[in-house]
Amino acid sequence: MDNFDIPRNRIFNSRDTSFLLDVVAETKGRGVDVALNSLSGELLHATWKCVAEFGIMVEIGKRDFIGQATLSMDPFEQNRSFMGVDLTQIYTHRPAHMNRYLVSNLVEVVLTPRSLLRRSIEFFKNGHIKPIAPVKEFEASHVEDAFRYMQKGQHIGKIIVTLPEINKDLKVMPERRQLSLRPDRAYLLVGGLGGLGRSVASWLVEKGARHIIFFSRSAGCVPKGDPYFLELKAQGCFVQAFSGSVSKVADVRRAIKAAEKPIGGVLQASMVLSVSRKLFNVMVCPGLTDACRMPQLLR
Repeated sequence: MDNFDIPRNRIFNSRDTSFLLDVVAETKGRGVDVALNSLSGELLHATWKCVAEFGIMVEIGKRDFIGQATLSMDPFEQNRSFMGVDLTQIYTHRPAHMNRYLVSNLVEVVLTPRSLLRRSIEFFKNGHIKPIAPVKEFEASHVEDAFRYMQKGQHIGKIIVTLPEINKDLKVMPERRQLSLRPDRAYLLVGGLGGLGRSVASWLVEKGARHIIFFSRSAGCVPKGDPYFLELKAQGCFVQAFSGSVSKVADVRRAIKAAEKPIGGVLQASMVLSVSRKLFNVMVCPGLTDACRMPQLLR
């Protein structure tokens, strides 16, 4: 084919399903022998209807594959074929096939990335491939607008994000530091044996804590074979439990002295529920004041 110019009557709109009627009309009701498709949803089904008898549809999009979409089966009755092509899968699982051509009916799918690149360069040098137009530019400081513009799916041409000559003109978000707890320190939970406290303790273990101390009025009564304690142990965490009141300095000193590792952090989770005559349960934390003094006691 020497002339690569496509007649205007062969160019249709792919933003909606109107191209189906245009293709059918242009081919006098026959359809096309080969349909190379990357559209999804109802547009994919419209492309599937464009395929003529004994024709083939080559699907290079992945959205419907990942979404486990369905495909109409009745077109297969007239010997139509449907092929899914993903070069990354071929390269990963069958690298030997990357140097071969796959020929099926009237479609030739080039499976060699180098061949694709070489052919594209040749087309560009011969003037058959020209720069994409129009071009819509966005400054890097407004990159969000560029993505929103592209998300509409109504643009034609190329979207370009330009970087400023001076980097300080760009707004940079500080990197969020990931919490990493020291495995050679113990973390003391005042209370913490309720549902919320146990969730917090599990979260501490996920962040690297390997020594957890539960300190409450009833913590020392919890058996060592408690399923939750065994769960923390299975995660490589050493658990200690002491009974006492955070409002009593002597109890706090005793728990700190018995800790296997130096205390690296304290979480206040103790509370007492009392019934209000007028409303409903009110949460009271009698030990909160003393818990605030914990850093002084740790010295």
